[in-house]
Amino acid sequence: MDVNNTWDIVPLPKEKKAISCKWIYKEKYNAEGTLTKRKAKLIERGFTQGANTDFLDTFSTVATITTIRVLLSLVGIKK
Repeated sequence: MDVNNTWDIVPLPKEKKAISCKWIYKEKYNAEGTLTKRKAKLIERGFTQGANTDFLDTFSTVATITTIRVLLSLVGIKK
């Protein structure tokens, strides 16, 4: 993930506490029992965050494939 520049490491302010994270792994098998796919997902453990604390300061930038297609269609129309 570091090679892909997935995130930037920044210093944590002294008055803040980092939220921990956890890796979730899934494996998919076909009918014969052969491994066909592996997935890994890094999730944040939000339950460690205090109530009413910094909820407006965090976000996740996730776009669905439908949103991406609409934007690309609009670009095609405008050209």
